[in-house]
Amino acid sequence: MNRHQVKQALLDRIVALEVGAKLPPERMLAEEFGVCRSTMTRVLADLAVEGYVSRKIGVGSFVLPRNQMMKSSPASRRVRGEVIIVYPDFFSFDIWSKVHCAEIAAMRSNRLLLNLKMQPDSDYELLFELVRECRKLEGIILASCTSFTPNVIRRLDEIGVPVVVAGEIEDIDSYRNIFCIRRNHVQSGFLKMDAVIAAGHRHIGIIPNELPTTIASRSCLRGMKDAVRRRKMRWSDIAKPVKIMENWGSSMKCAYDQTLEVMRNHPEVTALVVDTASGAAGALRALADLKLRCPEDVSIVTAFSDTVQAEFTCPRLTAVSGSTAEVMIDAAMKIIFTPGEIGSRVMLLDVELTERESLRRL
Repeated sequence: MNRHQVKQALLDRIVALEVGAKLPPERMLAEEFGVCRSTMTRVLADLAVEGYVSRKIGVGSFVLPRNQMMKSSPASRRVRGEVIIVYPDFFSFDIWSKVHCAEIAAMRSNRLLLNLKMQPDSDYELLFELVRECRKLEGIILASCTSFTPNVIRRLDEIGVPVVVAGEIEDIDSYRNIFCIRRNHVQSGFLKMDAVIAAGHRHIGIIPNELPTTIASRSCLRGMKDAVRRRKMRWSDIAKPVKIMENWGSSMKCAYDQTLEVMRNHPEVTALVVDTASGAAGALRALADLKLRCPEDVSIVTAFSDTVQAEFTCPRLTAVSGSTAEVMIDAAMKIIFTPGEIGSRVMLLDVELTERESLRRL
C-alpha cells in the first residue's frame, strides 16, 4: 500500500471509532499496514493537520469530535513547509517541552511538524526515509540525540536543509547545514563547583550522571576544574565515582549508584556536585538510604532544572538553570527559516545559579 492508500484505510477506521478513542501506537500501525515507520508518521501528521486526530506527545493519537473533521484539507494546502523533529522514544519533561514548543512554533508559522521518535538501536534510516517522503522540507531539529556517527552527520548535511542539534557536534565547521544550540556547559560546571567551595566546603564529591564521552560532560568537567584551580584547591582531592553512565541508561539510577559509591568510599564528603536535576533526585534517595540528611550532612548542587524539579524536591535544589525549551526551539526555528542571518553555527545559551535550601554554608 502507498501512503495515500494507508491514509484512506486508516481514515475509514477512524470515522467508525468513538470520539476520544486512542489509536494503536505508530509502530503497531506501521506493522499492521505493512509500511515503514516514516510513512505512518507522515500519515498521522496529515490526519492531525486535517482535524481527524489529535496527537499528544508521549501519550498517543486520539479521534477528534466529528464537527472538527474536514473531508478536504484546506489547512494542508496552506502549509508553507515541513519541519521534522527527532527525539528519543522515552518520556522526559525536557524533551516533551521542546516538542510541545516546536508544535506551537510550527502552528504559528503555518508549518507542518513531523514527529519522529527514535529507539536506542535506531540507525537513523527512519529519518532519511521520512525525509524522502517530504515534499516541502525546510529543516530538521534533533531535540536530544547522542548516537551520531560521522557518516550520519555527513548524510544529514547533504540533505541540503538546516539541521539544528540541541546538543553538540564535533568539528561542526566542516559542515554546511549543521547547527548547534546548547547551554554553556563550561559556565555551568564552574558555577556549580564555585558555589560549593564558596559555601565553605572542602570535602567535595562529584556525581557525573551523564555520558562521559559527550562535549557537554567534558565541558562541564573543564568548568569544575577551573573553579577548583581558581579557589587554590587540588582536583585530586575531589571524590569521584568509578561507575559511569551507560548509553541510554537512567541518569537517576546512575546518580543513585554513584552517590552510594562516593559516600561509602569517602564518608568525609560534605557536598556533592551533581550533573543534572534528575540525577540529584537519585542522589537524594541514596543519601536517605545511607541515613544522611541534605543539607545538614551533605549539600547538593546540580544543574539545568528547567523543569519544576528543583522547586519541588525536599529540600529545594540549588541549581544552575539555562534557557527554557521555548527559547531553544524559537532559536532553532529562526535558524531553519532564516539560516542566512545566523552568524555562527554554534549558539551558546548562558546559564545562572539559583541558591536554594540544598546548599548549606559551613
